[in-house]
Amino acid sequence: MTDEVIRHSGKFYQISNWFAWLLYINSAGKINLFKDKNDKTIYCSELGALAINSIYPDTFPKPNRTNPYDILSNQNMEIYKPLKY
Repeated sequence: MTDEVIRHSGKFYQISNWFAWLLYINSAGKINLFKDKNDKTIYCSELGALAINSIYPDTFPKPNRTNPYDILSNQNMEIYKPLKY
């Protein structure tokens, strides 16, 4: 996973998918402006999905459309809560 994350280091934040999410959500899925692949930019959930897919292929079939909820709600992910002292 680390190698996959490092491979994407130095890329700019993909603000275009932020706007794509806004349109997609506000149009109830009728407007889809997501880019299938953009080698020059990336956004946080996409990076997480790509890193996870490098170890567990096809966990996220469309990494470019993965959001934090997709990662948290994936049945293959186990979320650890910090210990309270």
